[in-house]
Amino acid sequence: MSRASRTGSIVALLVLVASNGEAQTVLGYQLGVVQSAGGTFGDPVNPLLVGDDVEQTNNVQQVQGVQLNTTVTANVTVDAVTDLINHGLVVGAAYTQLLPFAVPEEAQATLRERQSTFNATAQYLARIQEARWGLQFQAGYVFSLNGRLPTAGTGQVGANADATTPATSFGLFSLNAQAHTFNAQIQHTLNRARWDLLSGVGYNYAVNGIFTLAAGGLGAQNQAAQNGQIGVGTNLGGFILQNVHSITPQVEYRRRVNARNTFIARANAALALTQAPEDQVTVDGIETQIVAAQIALPPTLVNNAEALWTYNANNERQIGGSLAGTLGFRVPTDGNFNPLPGAGLGPDTVIWTARAFYQDLLPLETRLTVGAGVAQATLIQPPLGAPGDPSTFESVRSNLTPIVDATLRRRFEPVDVALAVGRAVGVGAFGASAVVTDTAALTFTHVTQWEMPLTTTIGFNAQRTQAVGQDLFRGINPNDPIVAAFNNQGFGAVANIAYPIYREDPFAFDIAASYNFTYNDLDPNDVLGQDPVRQHLALFALRGTFGRGAAQQAVGAGGRRDTDELDAFSANPRDGSPLVTQRLLGQGAPMLQRGERPGLPPREAGRRDSRQQYQQSLRQEQLEREARERSDAVQGIGSYQEEEERRRQEEREKQERAKEERDRNLFNSWPTDSVALPEKAPPPPPPAEEAKEPESSDDAPAPPPPPKRRRRR
Repeated sequence: MSRASRTGSIVALLVLVASNGEAQTVLGYQLGVVQSAGGTFGDPVNPLLVGDDVEQTNNVQQVQGVQLNTTVTANVTVDAVTDLINHGLVVGAAYTQLLPFAVPEEAQATLRERQSTFNATAQYLARIQEARWGLQFQAGYVFSLNGRLPTAGTGQVGANADATTPATSFGLFSLNAQAHTFNAQIQHTLNRARWDLLSGVGYNYAVNGIFTLAAGGLGAQNQAAQNGQIGVGTNLGGFILQNVHSITPQVEYRRRVNARNTFIARANAALALTQAPEDQVTVDGIETQIVAAQIALPPTLVNNAEALWTYNANNERQIGGSLAGTLGFRVPTDGNFNPLPGAGLGPDTVIWTARAFYQDLLPLETRLTVGAGVAQATLIQPPLGAPGDPSTFESVRSNLTPIVDATLRRRFEPVDVALAVGRAVGVGAFGASAVVTDTAALTFTHVTQWEMPLTTTIGFNAQRTQAVGQDLFRGINPNDPIVAAFNNQGFGAVANIAYPIYREDPFAFDIAASYNFTYNDLDPNDVLGQDPVRQHLALFALRGTFGRGAAQQAVGAGGRRDTDELDAFSANPRDGSPLVTQRLLGQGAPMLQRGERPGLPPREAGRRDSRQQYQQSLRQEQLEREARERSDAVQGIGSYQEEEERRRQEEREKQERAKEERDRNLFNSWPTDSVALPEKAPPPPPPAEEAKEPESSDDAPAPPPPPKRRRRR
């Protein structure tokens, strides 16, 4: 890193403490009430959930029967916009009362008569975005007391019910425990004419964190439920509560080789340090009850690296290829998940992938992305819970596995269609071993423009997960959720209808109805004797909100959509972009914008896929372009065409200034008394075809002398 870059980084760290310029404060608030009635039924009750008394087990329980939910929420947003730093703070709380009835007899032992939940969150974000560098720091805390696990639009179960904005969806499962989450993240960018660099590190500490059985490292599985795509995954319904410290560094370098070719190198890591859970002991004076804690997962470290090349044929079409590798580490364990004495992190899994891709914007605003390649995985350690001596384990290498990913999206009126299929090889559940995952999803979204827009969404999905080296999983306890995590298949369907009844700021009311069906086969090979699990969830909700600003905009109150223009309480008063608090409330919102100069394909915000973001990106790009031009003019950076255009612009400005000076001199030299106007204006002189334009006021011809006048006596 150059001296100038190091200096910029030091200055960026200092300005987080003190910001120059007068701050403009934008306040937002929201009060919400949600009344919902829903039915949740499973056939049979999920076999992966252990414990028959919810009062004595800190676990995730499956909810059965019909429930009435009443939720009250409150959120406050504070944005302080300065010349350099934008600060954002979100504070919120939510209280929910659940009343079940019509509970099936076989599920009555696992449910309370009533359940109260409480969630609270505080999130802070400080963001600097300049033309040539950027810095961002984020920190927050989330508290959950009991809680329903929300079912995302994907059909998957998300993380702890930590959202304090008024939601309209609840899932089949309930957590009966206290959960705490601490998080912090810092990112830094450097943007130059031909390259840019993004680096950062994140930290997360979860107490009673809920980790699903989806593939990926600890702390990463739940992210799949927040991708905003309806119907892309089924709900496996298996959970493990853990106390986990997660550290996630990342770095990405992009270089524009020439006008059309770009090289990208990126790397990231995820270190998960788990704490062994303790048994729950209850003493009532007569007897002592001990509820065994769930298994303790071994610490893991997953490292990913990728080198990618892209060729941009035009603003929308691109082709390219990539080479990627994954190296996983974990502490060796025996068949009962106990770490080996004196063992530390050791190599666990090696995965490499080669892929080529093509992307284009087809007619009718249809975006196509397709990729294909091969992958191979090698297991250096036996899978979690596998019997045998890990010290004598021989590596297992898979065959070359074809991989593919394809997405087809058609956005805007009248119907949005999204089709996605894929096959991938990656690390398995909890960052251990490796799995091959096949997925497919099809989604239709229709918006009927009545007095208010009626939005209808239907999604279908299917998936299959197979472990690399399936023979190694034989002999594991068939009731252990690890078995299902590495070998399962299923499909599902999601249907949602939403209609805004009334919207007149600051009030908004809307109704929503949804149905979610999930089918999971936890024993595809029929060797464990487990029956498939069928789960149904139907929900009708009435939501009312009162508020303004980022919180009201983020939840889509009153039928608000991403394509709506931002109001004065949700837009940055300096450039019209979304406020910082909207990045906190919007899941998946990018922390820092990357530079466009390296020649990458246009980012999502700059495409026609989103009208509002496209308009905002134009304003932001204009500001950044002007700043880059000023800096390029000082440093002499830029192409020949840019330098030639800049020189011509300077000459035109000089000519205009010279003309203004001549007109001023002529006006000052003429007498101020009245004169007779000529009866007919003289014809204009013929244009000179090859007349040389004066370059400055010094080269301009002298103004003609004023005409001699005859005074009347």
